Amino acid sequence: MEAKVNIHAFSTRSIASNGLCVLSNVVHIMPEEGYYNGKIFHKGIVVRTFILNVSEEHKNSQVDIDLFSLPLEKNFGGATLQNNYNLMPKGYIVLYVSEGDGRYSIILESTKKRKVYNTAEYLIKSDLFVVTLLRPGIYKMIDKGNNNEGQITVKYPIIGKKRFIPNEPIKITVTEKGFSKSDISLNPSEAVLFQIDTEKSMIVVDLLKPDDGPKEKLGKQYRKTKWKNPNMSTNVKKR
Repeated sequence: MEAKVNIHAFSTRSIASNGLCVLSNVVHIMPEEGYYNGKIFHKGIVVRTFILNVSEEHKNSQVDIDLFSLPLEKNFGGATLQNNYNLMPKGYIVLYVSEGDGRYSIILESTKKRKVYNTAEYLIKSDLFVVTLLRPGIYKMIDKGNNNEGQITVKYPIIGKKRFIPNEPIKITVTEKGFSKSDISLNPSEAVLFQIDTEKSMIVVDLLKPDDGPKEKLGKQYRKTKWKNPNMSTNVKKR
């Protein structure tokens, strides 16, 4: 049996709301009824499309849209079929990336070709941006829409006898004046949930200084445990 390992989850040093990756996702409320055309961009190029129908006739309160796995556009060797999603008004769309190197964004347009939402520009009020950090170290969090900054420290893990259970996500409200929590600390694999309370925000989390583990004194020599990138092979065999 083989387990697939996504090397990008371990090698990513920068996570941004305008370019989603395997370590981030966006939750957006669709407040009004309407018929929307969705365009999925990868590194600035449209690679996939979908249709979103928001109506009182539908009972779904949430739809999950994987920006990586939808059928490719015909120009990229894919089919001409589009994915259709049905959602009730004030329901949620959850945007995520299951694989790959990231840098995904979407544009939603109404049937009148009016642009109503664009993650490549800014997140808007009531949006959620969720980031999961794996690599220990010091990160800077930035809201480029309002020029505010803060710091996140991901602690180096301590191996113990008890099974590690991640804590609940740390919630941070993003306002024009700044982050509600500007200096936080968490364990690897725990999440930060940014609640957007501004008209426009672009959240970026950058690794400033990795933490490769403690030094252990061995006589006159020091041994340092280093963070190692996973093998370039994406398949690891389980024994």
